[in-house]
Formats: sequence, structure tokens, C-alpha cells
Amino acid sequence: MKPSRPLPRTLRKLRVTALLALLLAASAAHARETRWMLAAEGMRWESLSPQEQALLAPYREQWNNYSPEYRQQLHEGAQRYQRLTPEQREKARRSREHYRRLPPQEQERLKERYRKDRFEKNNLRNKR
Repeated sequence: MKPSRPLPRTLRKLRVTALLALLLAASAAHARETRWMLAAEGMRWESLSPQEQALLAPYREQWNNYSPEYRQQLHEGAQRYQRLTPEQREKARRSREHYRRLPPQEQERLKERYRKDRFEKNNLRNKR
């Protein structure tokens, strides 16, 4: 058996650089997830601003019983809503009213379409 030749120096450097890049990316992703979870776990109803409490009032009774992930999603939605223009808020209000008037089967169909669109959007984002 012939002894294998050592890899050229530049190839070894490239391999080490790629490994370090992967480790940094994984570390950054883990840090983001950890910060997100800690923020959500500490997000008690009392820690919300008065504006956020007003927007999230329908969830008040059960707020502290929700999972950290769900509380974080609701909080992010309230923050997005606060950034909307008055016209965008009115459009959102009309959409909610329209949705509430739909028959349950149609609501389910729309929910499923939303989930599918969101799943596909996330997949496209992850492929980039």
C-alpha cells in the first residue's frame, strides 16, 4: 500500500476555514435561539407595555399559561401591528371582520392555505 500524500497547504487552510465558518454559524444560530427563548420565558403579562396589553387583551387570562414560543409570537405580532399605518390597521381590521363572518369550513381552508404559503416561504428563505 502506497502512503497517501499530505494535502497541499492551501487545501488544508481552506478546510480549516470552512470548519471554522460552520462552527461560527452554528454558534450564532444557537445564541439567537437562546436569546429568543429567554426573552419569551421572562415575558410575563405584567412586563408588557400598556399598548401591548391593550392589543393582546383577549389573551390576558391565559397569557402566563401559554408556551414561551406562543407568547413570543403574540408579542411579535403586537409589535408589528404597532408599526402599521392607520390605513394598514384599518385594512387588517376589515380582513379580520370578513374572516369572522366566513363559515367554519372556509375559515379552515384559509388557515390551511396560510400555513402552506408560510411553509413554502420559509423553505425558500432557508434555501438562500
